[in-house]
Formats: sequence, structure tokens, C-alpha cells
Amino acid sequence: VWLRLKAGDGSLAETVEIRMWYDTGIFGIGGCQGAENGTPVDTITAEDATLAAPGQLTDGIEINPGIFDNGEINPGDRICVALEWSLPIGVGNVLQNASTDFDLEFVAVSADDTANPFGEVA
Repeated sequence: VWLRLKAGDGSLAETVEIRMWYDTGIFGIGGCQGAENGTPVDTITAEDATLAAPGQLTDGIEINPGIFDNGEINPGDRICVALEWSLPIGVGNVLQNASTDFDLEFVAVSADDTANPFGEVA
């Protein structure tokens, strides 16, 4: 499964900070609990990522938190990816009435297909 983030533009998208990580827990214990439980360990985004500049998420990434499974997702498997967004402290009211949007796109491919499907999607 591949994931891509497509965001709108403008001052709000450039200001909203994002952080995405595999919510796996520690050694698989306590995973899939979101931001309520713990600190992101296995991060996907760079530290300075924003909606307008999400780093590698622009081109798409293969969702593959496993080390030995070659990214294969079997029936009944659960992969949790957490997304957090925030406005930096001190922004004030300068962005009042600003808006933006973003889409998370997912594409499933066979486990032996290593090509990024977003290279083909317009």
C-alpha cells in the first residue's frame, strides 16, 4: 500500500506543521492508539514538514513499517499511521479566516511490485 499527501496552497498550508509516524507501539505493544498514547518513534515526515511541503509524502511512500515482511499486508493485518497537525506558537490572528485542504491518497499494489504507483497517477 502506498500513501501520498496532496495539499492545497496558501499561507495556512505553509504554516500548518505536520508529523506522521507508524503507530506501532514499543515492540508492537500499545500500537494503533494514536496521539493519545506516547511519542512518535518511527517517523515518516521530516521534522520541519508542513502541509505545503510534506517532504517525501509529496511523491508518495510505501507504507512498510515491518523489517522482515517486505511490506506485505495479509488479511487481518492492521497498519496504523498517525497524523498530527498544529499551528506554531505565536502565529496569532494573522491566519484568521484562512483556509486550506489536503487529501490522503492510498493505492494498493501487489507485494512484489516495488514501483511507486503515484508516478503513473496524474
